[in-house]
Amino acid sequence: MDIQDYFVIDILFIPMETSNELWQKQETISNWILISVIFIFVLIAIVIYIFTLTIHQRYKNKLARQKAELQYKIALHDATLHSIESERKRFASELHDGIIGKMTAIRYSLQMNLPPIEVDSLLEDCIIESRSLSHQLYPPLLKDSAIDELVQSCIQPYQTAIAISYHSDMRSEIMLSEEQKLHIIRIIQELLTNTIKHAQASVVNIRIRIERNILLRYTDNGQGLVVQNNPGLGLQSIQYRVMQLKGTSKIYTQGKGFKTLIYIPRCIQD
Repeated sequence: MDIQDYFVIDILFIPMETSNELWQKQETISNWILISVIFIFVLIAIVIYIFTLTIHQRYKNKLARQKAELQYKIALHDATLHSIESERKRFASELHDGIIGKMTAIRYSLQMNLPPIEVDSLLEDCIIESRSLSHQLYPPLLKDSAIDELVQSCIQPYQTAIAISYHSDMRSEIMLSEEQKLHIIRIIQELLTNTIKHAQASVVNIRIRIERNILLRYTDNGQGLVVQNNPGLGLQSIQYRVMQLKGTSKIYTQGKGFKTLIYIPRCIQD
C-alpha cells in the first residue's frame, strides 16, 4: 500500500469521527436544555406554592385579626352596658338611701311640728345630694366649661373618700366637643371608682397636659393591678371610651400602685 492509499483512508475516517463527536455534543446540549427546563419548571412550581401558601396564611391572619377585633368590640360593648347598669344601680341606691330617706324624715318632721331649723337642715342636705347626683349624671355647663374646670368638678365628690392631687398643664387652648369632654370625665370617674373599690389606696395623683394633644396620667399608691387576659369591666369601659376618642392607653404594672397613661391625639378641633 502506497502513501496515496493511506491518505485516502485518513480522509474517510476523519469525517466519521467528527460526526460522532458532533452528535455526542448535540445530545449533551439537549440533555442540559432538558435539565434546565425541568429545573425552571420545578423552581416556578416552588415559587407558586410558596406564594399561594403566603397568600393563604395572610388571609387566615386577617380573618383571625378581624375575629379578635370583633370579639374585643363585643366585650367592650358588654362592658359599657354593664357599666351603665352599675351606675344606674348606684344612683338608685343613693337616691333611696340618701335623698328619699331625708325627704321621708322631712315629712315626719312636718307631721310632728318640729322646729323649722331642723327641717331646713334636712332640706339643705337633700339639695346638696341632689346637686351632686345631677353633676355626676351629666356635668353642668358641659358645652361652655373648659376641660380643666370639668375635671376639678368631677374629682370633688371623690375627695371625701380619698386624697386626690390634681395638676393641669394647659399649654394651649383647644375646643372639645361635649361628647369628647364627657368621655374624658367618665374615664377619670371610672379610674377613681376602681381605685376606691379595689386598690386600697390612700392617695391618687392626676396629671393632665394639653398641647394640641391631651396626655392624662393617673397613679395611685394602692396594691396595684394583676395582669389578666380579660381586664375587668371598669378597665374595658375605659378602653372603650379611649377608643371612641381615637386615643391609646397603657397600663404599667411594675412596682407598687397603679399607673396608666392615656394619650388622645389631635382628633379635636382647635
